[in-house]
Amino acid sequence: MDGDDVQDEGSSFPSPSQIYWAAASPQFSTGSGAGSERASDPRLVAACILTQYEHLSATLSAWAGHMNGFVKLLRLNHPEAASVSSHRRSGSAASHVVPQGIETIRPCFWYFVANDMEESFVSRRRTRVNTENLALWRAAGLPLDEGGRPTGHGLTPDPSTDPLRTEEVMAYGLLRLLCKVVNLYAIDSDAIAAVSLVRPAEEQSTQWRDVSSELDAWYNALPPTFQPDCILPLAAEDTSNPSRTHDLFSTEAWFSDHLCAVGIAYYHMARMLLLIQRPSSSLALGQGQEHLDLLRAYRELQDELRGSAKQIFAIALGTSDGGVRLRLLQPLYVAGRCLVDRQERKTLVELLNAIETESGVATGYRVRQLLDEWGVH
Repeated sequence: MDGDDVQDEGSSFPSPSQIYWAAASPQFSTGSGAGSERASDPRLVAACILTQYEHLSATLSAWAGHMNGFVKLLRLNHPEAASVSSHRRSGSAASHVVPQGIETIRPCFWYFVANDMEESFVSRRRTRVNTENLALWRAAGLPLDEGGRPTGHGLTPDPSTDPLRTEEVMAYGLLRLLCKVVNLYAIDSDAIAAVSLVRPAEEQSTQWRDVSSELDAWYNALPPTFQPDCILPLAAEDTSNPSRTHDLFSTEAWFSDHLCAVGIAYYHMARMLLLIQRPSSSLALGQGQEHLDLLRAYRELQDELRGSAKQIFAIALGTSDGGVRLRLLQPLYVAGRCLVDRQERKTLVELLNAIETESGVATGYRVRQLLDEWGVH
């Protein structure tokens, strides 16, 4: 099996095997300077493997510990990029500083970002990577203008590196947006302790609207490959089980590109998190109303949440790929939080248990959290 085979084996985001082959590739070993040395650094491959292990086993403290070490290996907190590491503490925008050679270790960087987003979401902390360091994201392959908006596809700052394909640009751009959403969702103990860092309600509303607008723009720019190849009702043998034919679990969505499948699931996760954190000032009055109808607003919120949840469940039911299922755990957890029907909840728990049994992805901690939130003991 060669490196190309590994790259195309169906992983949703760069995996440790892909990173290993990238490090062993001649195009990285024949260069000179700091960039080529970083690309072949075995510590980066080891960090990816250890992070993957803790991610699969859901050893949360060890997962966070490896991520803290990973960010040092990537030099995102190097003195030359101190503004990036300070973002986690202050949340302020950083100057455009890029760790040297980041272009040559793109698979490592994007693997780190995906895990940083998920671990930070689980821990309710700000991401380690700074979403506002535009030079960093450009060096990693995202085409962004000075306002952080996409400018096109396939931008590459280094002619010796290949441009990202359209699907990668869209999926990785969504990762950056998800990091922004996670930071809105985070409970940062340092920030809470420092009164000067508590954001006014108006600022929170502005940030929420900005991120929501960026997410809308991302979705509207999607290429056709992000649409499922087919959406099918559940197989006939499953229709005898009423719990599997409930509206939210009635279809399977099939994607030929695993990256696109995870991207759509992440999109609906981001949309649900924004709805959950929606500022009251953004709620619109109904026609002819002078005061907000909370019951109407609640029903509309439930409809939107359940619509996104259905899409996430359909993707989960339509794939058996372990790489995709690993990335679906957090979207499934967010979707599960909106369930109120006993049978729906039971179906989701069965699905999460099946993912752990079939794929080896530890889902028990999220199942326990859902049961606690549902008041089921």
